Amino acid sequence: MLRKKVIVGAMMIVGLMIVAFAGKQYADNVLLWGGEANIETITSNLDKLDSELTNKKNALRELNTKLSDSNAQLEQAKKDSQNSQNKLNELENQKNQLQGEKTSLESQLNSKSAELQGKQNEITAKIEEINQKVNEINRLNTDWTTRLQEAQNKWNEAQQTNTNLNQQIANLTSEKANVQNQLEETQRKLDEVTAENVNLKDYINKLQKAKNEVDDTARKSQEIVNKHISE
Repeated sequence: MLRKKVIVGAMMIVGLMIVAFAGKQYADNVLLWGGEANIETITSNLDKLDSELTNKKNALRELNTKLSDSNAQLEQAKKDSQNSQNKLNELENQKNQLQGEKTSLESQLNSKSAELQGKQNEITAKIEEINQKVNEINRLNTDWTTRLQEAQNKWNEAQQTNTNLNQQIANLTSEKANVQNQLEETQRKLDEVTAENVNLKDYINKLQKAKNEVDDTARKSQEIVNKHISE
């Protein structure tokens, strides 16, 4: 009868050991679920997103600097254009004034050609001088017209550059916001995974405690078996 009880006790101990072993295998399977690799991947992605965010910020700062330079060029182009226009207006006024003088002198020449023969050469020389000045003004007028067109072209280019830079800044700002959102979402998922790992560790600790209790029970039962067998 005693031997039968010992055998039954031994079978119970073996059963407990099998349960404990199965529990350990389950815990090992839980530990090998791949969470650690995912955490490493998430951490790597966080680093990449942080680096990309830094690059976007640097690019945004550089574009803002270019925009400031472009605004300065745009303002200078406006000033050059205004100066050219003012010079053209001044030359046009001089030209009109000289044309009036020329017309007046020609009229005097025609009306007094008979009695003012001696004066004719002087007037003719004056007219020639005026013609030269008119030609010079025409040349300057052409030159300043070219400068005005160049200033206008520069202004248009600066305006286009300004528009492009503003668009790039808007695009980069949108990309920065998207990266920031991805970073926050990834951080949230990492927090969730970390919380799950804490729960897994608690569960593993409980399994370890149960295993220790089973081991202790097995040891005690073995002592009982040894004691009764020795008797």
